[in-house]
Amino acid sequence: MFGWNKSYNGHSRPEHISSYLNDPTLKVSTRKTSKDDSTYETVFQTIHSSALILRVHIPHMQARNVQCKPPSMSLPGITGSHPWLDERMKVIGYGPISSEEQFMNSRLLLSQVVNAVVKHFQLHPPLNLRIVDQGLKDMQASIRNSQTTSNSQTRSTNNNSNSTTRNSNGYNRSAATRSSSTTSPPPIYTPPSPPPPPKRERSQLHFSEVVTLDSNDKLSISSKIENFSLPEPPTTYPEFNSLTPTQITNMLTDNTNLFPLLSQTPTFTQTEQIKNTILSTNQITSTMNLSKEESLSNLYDEVMELQSSLKAKVDTLESLKEKQLEICKPISKEKVLKYLKKATRESMKESDDCATAWLDSDGDGDGE
Repeated sequence: MFGWNKSYNGHSRPEHISSYLNDPTLKVSTRKTSKDDSTYETVFQTIHSSALILRVHIPHMQARNVQCKPPSMSLPGITGSHPWLDERMKVIGYGPISSEEQFMNSRLLLSQVVNAVVKHFQLHPPLNLRIVDQGLKDMQASIRNSQTTSNSQTRSTNNNSNSTTRNSNGYNRSAATRSSSTTSPPPIYTPPSPPPPPKRERSQLHFSEVVTLDSNDKLSISSKIENFSLPEPPTTYPEFNSLTPTQITNMLTDNTNLFPLLSQTPTFTQTEQIKNTILSTNQITSTMNLSKEESLSNLYDEVMELQSSLKAKVDTLESLKEKQLEICKPISKEKVLKYLKKATRESMKESDDCATAWLDSDGDGDGE
């Protein structure tokens, strides 16, 4: 019934690469960065609108059509902290690629692995994120500019659509009249000629599209933000009604006069209470973390000591294995023949000695 399990030997390397490059979500934002087919990069956008790059390296195999080794992944050009990342920003926390056995048992294609890792970093980007690569910094600006241009084009399309609707409701005639009564020709909305292409630099955006969050993720994040409890913005400001324009101007230029009045407003008071609650919670959490610092440090020292002891034992084991192989390896044919010839000579010599002794004793057998 489950005989197919016996014939499964994992996906081959070409199958993994093909699934990655032909994935409908990833292929538009993925490019090859090595001369061979070993390294690729996929650019994606996090919930904080930061553009990051996932670098994927697929190791080469000694033979064709054999099980592919797990890929190695990293987030180049940044620094930060994340449970899935080490200090070199290499992905180490995703289980299916932690070992060859895990990768084999997961039965996942490379496209599924990359999709899972990209989505995780989209929803949970690294903390204390700092972009250190200039090309990646420029990419942020390129993406923001493209999004701004897209939004402007959308608004322009909506405005043109509204204008067309108004014209179809009876305004074409008056527009034609105004056009004929003026001497200048009507404006022609042709797009300006594009500037000459700049010299290719590291900052140029070379991906077709950025992998963004799907609609379900956006709705989930929006619902969390909407449910966040904040005071309602006030519709009236009775504290300022009795002030003269001169007093208001003085307060705007001198904040020392403005703050005491703001502190009397209910909204300011509620906001301060929320801020103090958050600060108090953070302080309690920080105190708890600091109280565990010593035990964590002791555990770290214990782990490092155990690792050192384990390394010494493993080195001893490897040395003993080498000696065992040397002792237990089969004797060569030449050595066997050498030992047999030596034993033959010794046997012949012992036989001659016995015969000589027997002859010297006149054959009585007692040697006297």
